[in-house]
Formats: sequence, structure tokens, C-alpha cells
Amino acid sequence: DSLITHIENFATEDSALERLYTKLLTGKPVRIAFMGDSFVEGDILTSDLRAELQNCFGGRGVGLVACDIPFNTVRKSVKRTSSGWSAYSVMNPKSAPATVKDRFFVSGYLAEGGVGATTRWQSTTAFETLDSCQRARVLLYSRDTSRVVVEINDSISREFEIAGADYLREIYVEAPIEALRLKVVDGKVLCYGASLEGASGVVVDNFSVRSNNGHAIFGTSATINRQADIFLGYDLVVLQYGLNIMQQGQRGYSRYRDQLCNMIAYAQRCFPDAAILVLGVSDRWVKSEESGSYVPIGSVDALTSYQRAAADSCGVAFWSTSQAMAKLGGMPAFVSNGWAAKDYTHINFLGGRRVAEELARAIKYEVHSRLVFDEQEAERKAQLEREIELEAQRLLQARIDIVLPMIDTVMSEGVTSDDLNVSEE
Repeated sequence: DSLITHIENFATEDSALERLYTKLLTGKPVRIAFMGDSFVEGDILTSDLRAELQNCFGGRGVGLVACDIPFNTVRKSVKRTSSGWSAYSVMNPKSAPATVKDRFFVSGYLAEGGVGATTRWQSTTAFETLDSCQRARVLLYSRDTSRVVVEINDSISREFEIAGADYLREIYVEAPIEALRLKVVDGKVLCYGASLEGASGVVVDNFSVRSNNGHAIFGTSATINRQADIFLGYDLVVLQYGLNIMQQGQRGYSRYRDQLCNMIAYAQRCFPDAAILVLGVSDRWVKSEESGSYVPIGSVDALTSYQRAAADSCGVAFWSTSQAMAKLGGMPAFVSNGWAAKDYTHINFLGGRRVAEELARAIKYEVHSRLVFDEQEAERKAQLEREIELEAQRLLQARIDIVLPMIDTVMSEGVTSDDLNVSEE
């Protein structure tokens, strides 16, 4: 217990987080939206968190992956090739046409494509639970009538006509899937991405947006978010931010605390059935101008306390990333072990694995503690039932011991058993 960085739940007992733990305990499907900044870009941390949870609770696939994004990036967890799209980021809404800028999803990216626009998503074997997916989802928006072709495993294809409408659409595919291709053959569509996933277990969607301090969520459409939630059904929304607003030596973050409360409220509005988990800021060191060596930034604990206070006031959950990293030696150990970049700020995939293991361990602990509690409650109930049965038998025996001598006494005075009208009971 002392080795675990615990999840702090500031909600009531009947909370969405408790429902999440129950779902994991009973094997029901669980979907997680992990929203963050460059700390988790490229599926850093989330790829290992996904693997940890899927290995423990079941599940396959990488989850929702954008159709196209306006810069180059590499993910070990999925292969994506795209062409013919105009990609936009919620961090630069001015670059998007007026007909598009109010259509962003919390993933942070969307792509607009006409005839010939194509994207292919393919699972990898970087983690053992990524392939052998049983279903896929494609999220589209088409204001005017359009037609697209979806192809499975480079062999089976089907054309879909999408009637023009002002709401989100989903193309749902249920089949063994290793690769999925989308092609626009008529009209123009907005594509948010495709999800490769299993038929059950855990799905983790990585929604990292570089340079985002969390405020970009207000640039997304609550309507689109809510419609996507109806299709996807999120059980947990993770908010991992703060790295981009932390300043050396700064101790007061009350303004950011208030803004974080607004972010939490917006997330609850978009995903009303999901638990909200705020991740505290990660450890960070900066180069000293005097010595030239790296020293603590001096504001990690302060910002963490304000993030925890926001979670507390909003009645959601909190997990301290810096505390988990401190148990592993902090940022100096991450750098010396090759788990983080030499900027003493960004972890790499090796560091992400260590943090993911700590977060997964905290989740598993909560689920296991409820399993133990349920087993203890079942044993306590069974023991109580045994005690009740034994007491009933004792009382029945005592009654028999009293009645039988009475019968013997009465019959000795010349009264027959028929006269007593004694029942078999």
C-alpha cells in the first residue's frame, strides 16, 4: 500500500469513478479518453497504460486515431497514411474555414476531404493487445450528401452514402480487422478518425495536443463531443495538463485553479456519465543561469496543490504524477536512466512506461480492494447465515426438549396422545 501513489476520489460514494471500478471488476466494457499535452504526444504513457489495463481487464486495439493532423508525428501503436485532406488543429482555429472551426472534437484535430481523400489505419504489434481487433468505428460529419468507401484488410469494401445533416455520423464495422481504409468518392466530409478496438474490455483513446494547457477544450464543440459520447460511451476522462503554464519559482496558481474548474465542468457537460481524473503536473527541472546545472523548477508542488484543490472543489478524482515520479527518483533519475529527454521536462517512451505502470497500479489497487471487500462481504454474509441456521436448530432442539417431558407427564396421568391434539410440528 505504501508503494502506491493512490487515486484521491473527492466525489461521493455513488460516483462515476466507483461505477468505473465496478465495470472493471465485473468485466464490462470501459472506454477512457486521455486528454493531454506534449507530455503524452505520440501515445507516450498512454500506450503502456492501455497495455497494462488491457492485459489485466481485457480489450484490444489502439482506440481512436485521428484521420490526419497538420504536422508529422510517429506512433508505435498504429500506422497511418493519409492524402488529400486539409487537416486543422484546435490550437490554431484561425487556419480553419468558418464552416469547420466550430466542429472540433476533444481529440483536437479534424480533417476535411473531397473526392480522392484517403486514410489507411493499420494495427501494429508493438504491444501484444494492439492487433486482432474485432470492430472499428469511423466518425464523420457531412453537411451535404456525400459518399465514402470503407475497406477492411485491403480486401473487403463497402460504399456508404451519407445524407447531408448537421450532426455526427458513425460507420460501425464488426469483423476481424487488421487494417481499415476510408476513401471519399463523392462530395466533401469532415473525418475525426477511426477507432480500432476489441469487442469487450478496455479502450484508451490518446487525445494529446501539443502546447495545450487545457484551455483548448473550450474551442471544441460541446454538441460534437456529446454526440461522439453517445457513440463511444466514455467511462473516464483524464485531464493531464499544467506543464505549459508552470513558471520557475511561481507559488500562486489560483487563476489556473479556477480555469481548471471550468475545464472540469465543461468535460462533465460533454461526457455526463464519465468520471473525471485530474493528473497533477509532472516533475520538471530547469537549468540554473548561475551554475549551468539543472535544478528543481520550484513550483511543481505548488501547482500540484492547486490542481488537487480544483479536483476537490469539483468533486472529481486526482492523481499526483510528480509524487509517482518522485518514488522512482524524480526527473534526475528519469534523465540518467534514459527515461526522459535532457531538457529535464519531457519523458520518452521508457519514462512513459514507468509512469503508466504507476497509474495502472493505482487503478488495479482500487479494483482489487473492492474485489477483496466483496469477497469479505460474501464470507461475512455466509457466516451470518450459518450462525442463524445454527441458532434456529438450537432453538428447535430446546423446544423439543421442553415439549417431550410435558407429554410424558400428561400421559402418565391417563390422558392419551389423541386428547392432546399435538401437531407433528
